[in-house]
Amino acid sequence: MRSVYRSLGWELNPETERRMKEFLDVQGGGKHQQHRYAMEQFGLTKARIESAFEPYRERFHGFF
Repeated sequence: MRSVYRSLGWELNPETERRMKEFLDVQGGGKHQQHRYAMEQFGLTKARIESAFEPYRERFHGFF
């Protein structure tokens, strides 16, 4: 996180860093945790996603 903050020109103060470490300790460091999402959770459908990405898919068709 230090490098992320540094690249953004932000200061990572000791209290924030302590709280981040505390969070990771409680959460198990984020290791082996899975995130499962469904498009329906966000009000999306397969048709809507395909429609939104159609111009992109047409332009880069040969790259996949």
